[in-house]
Amino acid sequence: MKRFSAVAAGSVAVLAGTGLYQGWIRVQTPQALLTTAYGLTLTVKVALVGAVLAVAFFSRRALRNRAGLVPARLARLVAVEAAGAVAVVAATSLLVALEPAGKALAAEPATLTARYDTGGPNGTGSVSMRLPSRARGLTRATVRVRDAAGSPGDVPGLDVAWSLPARRIGPIDARITRTGAGRYEAVTAPLAAAGRWRIAVTVRTSDIDETTVQLSETLR
Repeated sequence: MKRFSAVAAGSVAVLAGTGLYQGWIRVQTPQALLTTAYGLTLTVKVALVGAVLAVAFFSRRALRNRAGLVPARLARLVAVEAAGAVAVVAATSLLVALEPAGKALAAEPATLTARYDTGGPNGTGSVSMRLPSRARGLTRATVRVRDAAGSPGDVPGLDVAWSLPARRIGPIDARITRTGAGRYEAVTAPLAAAGRWRIAVTVRTSDIDETTVQLSETLR
């Protein structure tokens, strides 16, 4: 039993190390950890590893303290430890089959919103930008403009520019096409670099009144 306990503890330690490495590579953000199937499964695996290590600690301590050793109690601890190790392996197998958390999160759409105020008449409202995904290679987004009352409304001018300061990329100007009342499509060349992109949205409500609001989103 002592030899089995040592082997089991070593195996769990190896699984814990590989799990932490895979977590860093495939999750990377708290949001991905808490909102994707991969992240939640990884959380369960980490909890199981912690439980198995705790049981292993108590069983090894019982082996060292032979004076108060109760064989039946030790056997139960070893059985729980072995079952926990099997559960950790099962969770690891499930992780292999799941889509990595970062990739799953990148495939989800995102909506970014900001208020604007150009300082002129009818110069307040909001702009929202919907991204079809947060994956590298993004080429288009939908921009909606609403007035102070929340109703869709056109503006005399709208510009969108992307930049990635960490890589010294941009600004990359988008081509703007009106597709409906207060609705525009912003098209760019593929945004191939990963990182935290800044989106400058310039709203003009007259020939002299304009303002720029800053949005941001991470592309993976």
